[in-house]
Order: sequence, then C-alpha cells, then structure tokens
Amino acid sequence: MKPFAHWAIHRQQKIRIAGRGAGEIWGQLIGPDGTQRSFRFDQARSLLILGDGDTQQVYQLDAYGFEQPLDTPSDDS
Repeated sequence: MKPFAHWAIHRQQKIRIAGRGAGEIWGQLIGPDGTQRSFRFDQARSLLILGDGDTQQVYQLDAYGFEQPLDTPSDDS
C-alpha cells in the first residue's frame, strides 16, 4: 500500500478505505475541494484504478508512488 499512499500524498488526496481482500484495497479518494472518486488498488501489480465505466483511469505506480507507463501490448502485427 506504500506506493498508493505516496501517490495520494503527492496529489493531496485523503484515502477512505471501504474494504480489503485478495491483495486489493478499495474505497474513496477525497480531494482538497471535497470531490470524491472511487478507487481500487491492486497491491501485487501496483495498479491504481480510479473511477468507473467510461471515466475510469488506470495508473501503474512505482515504489515511490510516481506514475509509470502501462505495459500495453503492441498492435504491430
């Protein structure tokens, strides 16, 4: 959870954990202006998933909570 905690500190977000299980943490992030976004953090892969549906954002975090490029398969066939 340390990378996620660092990410939240950098972004001035408060973490409200709603649950844990199978290597994941989920809940709400509260911004400095009071806006709320749902999150899910996969601890094994350090993947942070924000929001739901079409507005969903996925971030790969390093050990210090900085966003890294996602490993996506190439479309070169």
